[in-house]
Amino acid sequence: MVEILRVNGNENINHLMLLFFEMNDSEMLKTWVQSELNWPVDNTGDIEKAIHWTVEHPYGIVIVNGKSSDIRLSKWFRESKQRSNRTITIVLGIKQSEQWEQLIETSGAFSVVPNTSTHYSCLKSVLLRAQEHEQMLRTLMDNEKFVMLGQLLTGAAHELNNSLTGILGFTNMVLNEAEAESVRNDIFTIYHEAKRCQQIVQGLLTIGRDPHTEKLKVRLDQLVDSVLDVQQFNLSKNEITIIKNYGPQVPSAYVNYYQLQQVLINVIINAIHAIRSTGRPGELQVEIAETTDNVVIAFHDNGPGFPPDHAEKLFQPFYTTKSAGEGTGLGLAICRDIVNSHGGKIYATSRENEGAEFTIELPKISAATSEKVKVLSDELQIK
Repeated sequence: MVEILRVNGNENINHLMLLFFEMNDSEMLKTWVQSELNWPVDNTGDIEKAIHWTVEHPYGIVIVNGKSSDIRLSKWFRESKQRSNRTITIVLGIKQSEQWEQLIETSGAFSVVPNTSTHYSCLKSVLLRAQEHEQMLRTLMDNEKFVMLGQLLTGAAHELNNSLTGILGFTNMVLNEAEAESVRNDIFTIYHEAKRCQQIVQGLLTIGRDPHTEKLKVRLDQLVDSVLDVQQFNLSKNEITIIKNYGPQVPSAYVNYYQLQQVLINVIINAIHAIRSTGRPGELQVEIAETTDNVVIAFHDNGPGFPPDHAEKLFQPFYTTKSAGEGTGLGLAICRDIVNSHGGKIYATSRENEGAEFTIELPKISAATSEKVKVLSDELQIK
């Protein structure tokens, strides 16, 4: 019977299986591994159970008793290869035989370690190296996913850019012909949002090219208010009250208008989703302030919050707390990249069931810089 041990849910990364070891040897080895590395360890003498274990633990490590019969060893390596198993195999113990050497040479084993107490430190080194090897493979696989995603995004971005160019052209024509002020304001909002979409799409097309991105001097209250205006319907529909705390003198910052707008929209939409999940009306407090070196925009919602140890995970690519189909897990990762490119930082704090706060810090405009930057034209503001 296979004894299953689990530690902090990490069994897929550093879980061990001992194969073909006698009870006394396996207990000694298990005790040593758990004391030295604190890894969970299973034990079996049955190949089918071992194969089943590798399916459940695709990133696990199997330590095979190298002093078992050549028939058992040969069967293990043959079965694991036939099933295209990625689990790493380490052979512990060396037999002096030509057949054994030929078997190990063709087995694809990660490493062979002498089975003596004086070589346990060698085994520890091999185990850690095997873990690093597996993590490197997983990183490469993730990189391949990003490459494929980049290719898909580039194709989609080209198509979207063509459509948006047409929308902008026709919206501009209608804007010039409209007479009523209320109609012109609505059309201008459509034009402005389509322009923002085009900027986002063009950003996707220039990923990896390190393009020069124009930054302008922007009043933060005008930027935040423009995003809140766009999200007003969403906020009202979910019975969310906005509470503003801007202070007597609202600071400006040197930013790319459309990129920072994208960050604020992501943060506000996440707050809306969080509050909506409680099933009750909510509040979103927005604060703009200054510190000695930075200007700060903070959003505090009264949603369910999140466990404190998830604060960093929120900004990892593909990590999402939303239900399937509601989010890709890319929004906050992109937000962090944008804010970092502005020389700032974005972070989240929360205590579970007490809401969440997302804070964006950006560098202040120095006197020397303010002489060089261009002031944002009124046409970029939503009237």
